[in-house]
Amino acid sequence: MRRARLEVSRSVNPHVARLFTRGDVLFLVTRGGCSCELVPPKADDRREEKLRRRGLSGGKLARALENPRRAPKEDEKAKLLFDALRSSAPVRLFFHQVSGDPLSEPVSEAQAYVKEQDVKQADETSWFEGAARDRVWLWVVFTEQVSVFLIRASRGADVAKELLGQTLGVLVTDRWCGYTWWPLQWRQLCWAHIKRHFQAFVDTGNKKAGRIGQALLAEEKLLFEWWHRVRDGTLARSTLRTYTVALRRRVNILLRQGSVCGHGKMEATCRELLKVEPAMWTFIRLTGVSPTNNASERAIRRGVIWRK
Repeated sequence: MRRARLEVSRSVNPHVARLFTRGDVLFLVTRGGCSCELVPPKADDRREEKLRRRGLSGGKLARALENPRRAPKEDEKAKLLFDALRSSAPVRLFFHQVSGDPLSEPVSEAQAYVKEQDVKQADETSWFEGAARDRVWLWVVFTEQVSVFLIRASRGADVAKELLGQTLGVLVTDRWCGYTWWPLQWRQLCWAHIKRHFQAFVDTGNKKAGRIGQALLAEEKLLFEWWHRVRDGTLARSTLRTYTVALRRRVNILLRQGSVCGHGKMEATCRELLKVEPAMWTFIRLTGVSPTNNASERAIRRGVIWRK
């Protein structure tokens, strides 16, 4: 069964309150109380039947019906619309007047949904708004079926709390301080970011720091060899827990050595990692938790591309 995917965002255009897609339909609502639906136009039934026989369905079928010459690339229409909304040029959209905000209910449902999930990922990136290109922040919370985006002036914990709500379930993030209010036992730190720290230790040029960094990278490599087997179903999670007992002990020893290695920046990083060490291993303890926040980074990547 095809999963429904819902994405909610706040447009940077001052006249647009929300840009909203559900399935193959895109909605937007203006601050003046107008809304519009951008629905793939109807095509000849015989052409649709022919495309279905070729294996097209869902969004691919809709895009092919819109353009008989070719199906648009995945992000092509969305990017064109987004660029038009950001610009001051007139946009040819057909609006109809509505009472109130027709999207307030589904938007609220999406926001409530992500807050209630047992596992979620979060990320944030810089953003530029308005003609002056003032720097603000694009936030995302990702779950398997729903992603919610916010644009806010702050990168602080207050926005993270607005986005995530009460501390419920496991949160997968990087080490950004805006998430430190989430209980450590229910956090998972992104190992892709942790690996970059280990590589930075090697790149310091300090002999002792480099040796510790190489040892930590070797442990990370072994850990993910096991993790990939768990993911592929060739290693039981219970076996992974057993395997990682000694590995976790070795990583702890190496981080403690790094915290007194004589290289100031590395010492500070190792001390910070030791403070949040339990959050490095939540994915081993709990099923359904990813060791990275790569999914939220992929979700926010579209915004990064449009920002450029």
